[in-house]
Amino acid sequence: MRGYVFHLENSSLASASQADYEGSIPFTRFHIPSTPFSSDCLLCRGNESPVGISRERRDMPFVRLESIDDPRLTPFRELPSSRREQREGVFVAEGHWLVERMWQSPHQVLSVLAAEDRLQDLADDLVASVPVYVLTATQLSAVVGYPFHRGVLGCGQRLETAGLINYVSGSLDNQPVWLALDGIADPENIGGILRNAAAFGAGGVLLGRGCADPYSRRVLRVSMGNVFKLRWLESPDLARDLRILRQELEFTSIATVLDPAAEALSTAARLGRMVLIFGSEGHGISAEVMASCDRRITIPMQLGTDSLNVATAAALFLYEFCNRRG
Repeated sequence: MRGYVFHLENSSLASASQADYEGSIPFTRFHIPSTPFSSDCLLCRGNESPVGISRERRDMPFVRLESIDDPRLTPFRELPSSRREQREGVFVAEGHWLVERMWQSPHQVLSVLAAEDRLQDLADDLVASVPVYVLTATQLSAVVGYPFHRGVLGCGQRLETAGLINYVSGSLDNQPVWLALDGIADPENIGGILRNAAAFGAGGVLLGRGCADPYSRRVLRVSMGNVFKLRWLESPDLARDLRILRQELEFTSIATVLDPAAEALSTAARLGRMVLIFGSEGHGISAEVMASCDRRITIPMQLGTDSLNVATAAALFLYEFCNRRG
């Protein structure tokens, strides 16, 4: 049975450590000093009543907040309409399994917000290292701005952008097939493509202008947390970067198109290092990016079907080229 140590806002422990909180900002790790437990610090098991305390159970106590206006909740506030995350270099993940995948990745988890009835879902090592703020389920939904039933959210730090050549080069020993996405704004499509890329073993993904934010809540959710595992870069100039990959690393750029005159996927040869380029379902690949491509490959359709969903098409291309040798 898992035990929980609560830091109650009106306790003597709260008074002892309040200066630490007042001197912090919402997007940094909080340092909570090692303060001896008082009678106000309770150990609870599941839904049972408080039964005592245990010094060994937690290095960092849960923090039960009394008000939804608490400034420590700023990263989680009004999520559907907020653009704060990108401005501040953070993001928010929903659900305990997604928060734990973020915790297991190179990303820094800054804080966690949990409903009081979902604390048992959190991993011990996460709880011991990151401040966990606790509200009722009703309060949590009021903070995020919509009915929220997953019970746990985590605020993470976005990673710094890496250099194109060094980052791509790091994957070439294992997988020479990359994806490039041009103007795909639908976060569900981006999330599905990233999930497929991880599943089939792509080297990584370049996201051009107009693509959905890979750290958006829906992309994170649809990708099943593979955003945290996969190599990916946001490209401010996709056509330029494709030319650089050709010149510096001998990549072949392949446009995926709806054109019966293009090579058929089933017979197209895999030749060395490849970037598979996908455009939006509405507009396809832009003319500028298309001009940087070396080959054009299509999936022949039956029964008058004009196209596939872009994430589905990406899965077919990935299966063909990530598993085929030569």
